[in-house]
Amino acid sequence: PVYYLTVKAVDSTGEALSGAEIIAQFPAGTKTVYIANNTGHVTLSQIIAGYYNFTVLWWGTPVNSTGPLLVSGGGLPIYTIECSVYYLTVRTVDSLGQALSNAEVFVQSPVGTETVYLTNDTGYVR
Repeated sequence: PVYYLTVKAVDSTGEALSGAEIIAQFPAGTKTVYIANNTGHVTLSQIIAGYYNFTVLWWGTPVNSTGPLLVSGGGLPIYTIECSVYYLTVRTVDSLGQALSNAEVFVQSPVGTETVYLTNDTGYVR
């Protein structure tokens, strides 16, 4: 028998992680990387019964790993993986408290990934 399984990656607020990398480890130990669509979903088609493990990467950083999920028949609902992806809002101001638009904000993740953001007209970046 072969089955289908839909997996959905979401952030800390339940919003879809479009473009997340979802790594599926199959019962035989092989791994396949899937890219989540714009609704955070991937579908594993024609898979065999057994235990599957999943790891989700967001911008190359692991944000969740699951324990074994048994696929053994019947229709499973969508398997949702809530990931450690949060939001941070930063506002840049000068010494007089005036907003700095187009300021570069350097952000480094806990694993060392660096990203540069530009603030908007009111000095904010999310």
